[in-house]
Amino acid sequence: MTTSTTVGRAFLILAAVSGLAGTLVASAAPTPRFPPGAPWYRDISKQPADPDSERMIRASIRDADATPLNLRIDYAMHVLQTDAATPRRLPLVPAPGYFLPDCDTGIEVPVPQHGAIEDSNDYRCSGHDCHLLVVDGSTLYEGYGTTIDEAGVHALCMVRWQLDRIYPEDGRGEQCTSADAAGLPIAPLLFNADEVAAAMRSDSDLGHALRYILPNSSMRKGTYAHPATHAGKPSGGQDSIPYGARLRLKQSVSIERFDAPSRVILRTLRAYGAFVADGGSVPLTAQSDRDTRTKWAELGLDEKALRALTLADFEVVPLGSLHALTYDCHRNAVR
Repeated sequence: MTTSTTVGRAFLILAAVSGLAGTLVASAAPTPRFPPGAPWYRDISKQPADPDSERMIRASIRDADATPLNLRIDYAMHVLQTDAATPRRLPLVPAPGYFLPDCDTGIEVPVPQHGAIEDSNDYRCSGHDCHLLVVDGSTLYEGYGTTIDEAGVHALCMVRWQLDRIYPEDGRGEQCTSADAAGLPIAPLLFNADEVAAAMRSDSDLGHALRYILPNSSMRKGTYAHPATHAGKPSGGQDSIPYGARLRLKQSVSIERFDAPSRVILRTLRAYGAFVADGGSVPLTAQSDRDTRTKWAELGLDEKALRALTLADFEVVPLGSLHALTYDCHRNAVR
């Protein structure tokens, strides 16, 4: 049970290490894993493309509003791991405009001492999406619009995912968002430098689907496809790709000309694809190397070569169930 004394003690610890925000945590962990039956682990390399794939790709490119669709990588996400020293726990303080009933309330959140939120070296929001991702045993906490101070964990949305559960097709609930606009989990769809290094050694892939970002102008207005259960503010035409679509690198794209770490990522995009999860301008999302043994600079990934690939080099795997977007969330019962 959290008391004011516990909260104060936790933030004395956080304050003591604030000057060491850049200190690297010695342990490294793979991205959080759901059970093998979760959709992210399904090999879709042999599936035919959706009959309307080419039309959707062309429409999304046309609707992009001059936003570059080159294959770039965002390294701003941190995936934090709790341990015996983690302050247990700080109260969730819903910010004005908190998404209800989509997101959880009345919970306490574990806050690792040396952690940080997205695009930051500490727990202060710099004005962007400010995602907080924390793995605590079999529970994954994911927050959007998050900042942390002496009063607790402030967020616009905080959700708990059960990592020992295979969720139904409608996830946490139809029309319900999560810390990502599509209502999907974030951390299991990231990739980190340790994973890439391990796959390079075995000349293999990452074994799971990735997270893909498109401009909202490139995504079909008023529609999402399972396993997504929500969409942000898509404004594209009815021929465009919907939120929740699974994209796959085309077989016609030769990957042998790329460097070894890029080949790992491209093999993954061919075998498992990537789910369209949020609106923005940088397609792929990797985990920061702040908490991994391997550093991105050590891998020699040629990002300039990757940027030669665009949305036109992908195809849409057959869409799941399509749903008209109403923003009327109906949460599924929590086990």
